[in-house]
Amino acid sequence: MTARPRPHALRRLVALAVAGVGLLVAVAACERYGNELVQNGDLAAGTTIPDCWQLASWGEHTTEAGRVDDSGLGSPAYRIEIGQRTSGDAKLITSEVAGCSPTVTPGTTYRLWFSYRSTSARSSVTLFRHTAEGWTYWTDVQQLPAIDTWTRVSVATPPVPDGTDRLSWGVSVVEDGALLTGKYSMKEIKPDPSASTTSTTAATTTTEATTTTLADTTTTEEPTTTTEEPTTTTEEPTTTTEEPTTTTTEEPTTTTSTTVPDPDDPSVVGRWTVLPTEMTARALHATVLRDGRVLLIAGSGNSTDSFTAGSFKTIVWDPSDGSFLDVPTPEDLFCSGHVTLADGRVLVQGGTKSYPSGGGTGTAEYAGLRSSHIFDPATNRYTEVDDANEGHWYPTLTMLGTGDVWMAGGLKEDTSGAVNTELWCDLQQRWYRTDEVPQTWSFWGLYPHMFQLNDGRLFYSGAHVFGDGLPGTGASIYEWPTARIDDVPGLRQKDLRDQAASVLLPPAQDQEVLIVGGGNINTNTDAIDLADIIDLKDPTPAYRPTADLPGPGKMYVNAAILPDRTVLTAHGARHNRADEVLTAAIFHPDTETWQAIPADPVPRQYHSTMVLLPDGRVASFGSNPADNSYELRISIYEPPYLFRSGRPTVTGVPTTATYGDEATLTTTGPIAKVQLLRTMSVTHQSDPNARLVDVPFVQTGDSVRIQLPTSSNLVPPGTYLLNVLGTNGVPSTSEMVTIS
Repeated sequence: MTARPRPHALRRLVALAVAGVGLLVAVAACERYGNELVQNGDLAAGTTIPDCWQLASWGEHTTEAGRVDDSGLGSPAYRIEIGQRTSGDAKLITSEVAGCSPTVTPGTTYRLWFSYRSTSARSSVTLFRHTAEGWTYWTDVQQLPAIDTWTRVSVATPPVPDGTDRLSWGVSVVEDGALLTGKYSMKEIKPDPSASTTSTTAATTTTEATTTTLADTTTTEEPTTTTEEPTTTTEEPTTTTEEPTTTTTEEPTTTTSTTVPDPDDPSVVGRWTVLPTEMTARALHATVLRDGRVLLIAGSGNSTDSFTAGSFKTIVWDPSDGSFLDVPTPEDLFCSGHVTLADGRVLVQGGTKSYPSGGGTGTAEYAGLRSSHIFDPATNRYTEVDDANEGHWYPTLTMLGTGDVWMAGGLKEDTSGAVNTELWCDLQQRWYRTDEVPQTWSFWGLYPHMFQLNDGRLFYSGAHVFGDGLPGTGASIYEWPTARIDDVPGLRQKDLRDQAASVLLPPAQDQEVLIVGGGNINTNTDAIDLADIIDLKDPTPAYRPTADLPGPGKMYVNAAILPDRTVLTAHGARHNRADEVLTAAIFHPDTETWQAIPADPVPRQYHSTMVLLPDGRVASFGSNPADNSYELRISIYEPPYLFRSGRPTVTGVPTTATYGDEATLTTTGPIAKVQLLRTMSVTHQSDPNARLVDVPFVQTGDSVRIQLPTSSNLVPPGTYLLNVLGTNGVPSTSEMVTIS
């Protein structure tokens, strides 16, 4: 990209002005449901107040209400209008009497559907629950904006609290205006028997047949319930449009803890090599495929000439022989989002619909494509699949434990910020409609780093692309099925995390995230060397400082989890597409120390990528400085473990597997760990799906019996590198396994 997005365009809640856009919906991989629980959901029985429904109201306001037979919905609707409001709300809810209020089971989640249109800017979905003590307010689960056409809404409840036997629910109107609702439905969300969120599976780390426990830790919190009269604080989502301000880099509160190894000993610092053959395309998206090759997507490659000419490129690089295969590329996939699907194919969504036209105020910025494609390594071809609901340029795609894909962020077809959340239903190979997806209507920025957690929630680390961080603390826990966002504190210099690196530290069971470096292309302040860690198992997680990154601060930081359970960081620049920082370092999570190592001989910054290869080496691609030149050389880093003796081997790895599967592997040497590393899919310093997961095992001689983890939140479906780590700290070459 050569021009930054307009801040006002990015922070605008454009979706609220789009007539007919739905608001919320289906979760989990194409959910399964129980029987209908709402009585008279079409409001057809009854007159002024439909049978099995009641009008509820509190606070100070005027209220007019009644059934509307000629509603334009195709069935009766109920209209509520409030005026002169100073407090309270009014709502139609299912009657709080046996036989009308839906019967529920504690611990179960339910999906609610209804249609609405409204002139009131503030409405919400309100739930009440019945216990032995009677009826009490429970919670509000979704806020709804004004919208002038009938819109279908779907929302999931939190798990029903203990002691609850019935629910009552409806839509509250909270601000002056008129609300029409109809076509109500409620069904139990049936659990997916193929997915489990808890495990007590054990592992061993000795050469004898003894076992040490390594749990697939899952922390499912009990939902908070409120028994007070509702205050219904369903505020309009905030969309702050701040002008960028110059940020002064704070003095770090931690001192750098760095080992200084022998710079000439590759068994200590590793070795960089620049390959003699250059890439045949300006690749800035890199995905390791299930056959060990690397998909490199360029699209137009940030070249307006190529865009105008319709010259779009994709190549597949084979590290085993250095060859490149040209792949016909149907559209400009430059600055798309991508993720490896459950079957090992690669979903690519969005890209560049248009470049800025230039020439002054009002001209278009970059615009995103709606189209989606799947790349199949078996055929080396793209297949066009279902369009997303809106265009996306710089979106993030995060694989969920369900096998579906969460997507948000970037710029839409009209160049404004995409505030809609999209969900790919992998079972049906389609994008859910917007009205089927839980919506926050929040702008997550461009390429937000969004990680799947063990308990099914998502974590936004605070790393992103272009300009300031998000309002608030800059990082958050996101319960996507209920569209709830809670900020987490502690992230330092949140507005200097533009193109920082963030990783889920190994092993993923520990649920710790590291964020390193970053800058701000808007203010062009000196990039920072700060590193922070957050423990997401903590009931009240907060970032804390850890040792600073060695050398000058930098943005465009590439990171890769290595199979010896360290994190390689490399490349970067001090300022926006300028002043490369030639440093590299390895982070040791067990001691929270940095080991400075020699830098990549090729300076790399914007549009550079770095991926772990199955043989344990790391490949680096690209760089696109401010003069819009492009680096085509490939660098290879061989970590120190490749220069040490006693490297173990592993055979017998299945090519496909499912959760809880057992297998017997053959290894050489004593084994400390069996582990899965998700194959990397990187662009713009972001791979939110990367992780290393411990695998339970028992070793008897050269025979190692493993059992794959049972939690798909811990091990989201897709392709993984399976390897063993010797007791000497040296990993084997990895074998591919696709888990679904």
